[in-house]
Amino acid sequence: MVVFRCTIKFAKKFGFRLETDNQQNPTNVLGDWYFNFFTFQRINYILGVSETSLLPVIVTAKEIKTFPERFGNRLAEVLQIIGIDSNQINLELREMQTISYRK
Repeated sequence: MVVFRCTIKFAKKFGFRLETDNQQNPTNVLGDWYFNFFTFQRINYILGVSETSLLPVIVTAKEIKTFPERFGNRLAEVLQIIGIDSNQINLELREMQTISYRK
């Protein structure tokens, strides 16, 4: 399980319903992910930053319904680029199958 922490502005813009913080803790290695969005050259992007490693991952904000899957795919690419073992990448992605959106 992974926690996606979103700003209120982010959650409202993309229609995410935020849960209360008294839920279970994340089980992934990279911990909670903090999200916000920005616009560059009239294109909206989503920036996610890992709580434990401060690793940034950026994806486009198009097709918000596929955001979690696209974010996981991009995270796998980034982890592979920086030399993380594929078994560790697969373990992290497996833990990210269940997502909790929180403040």
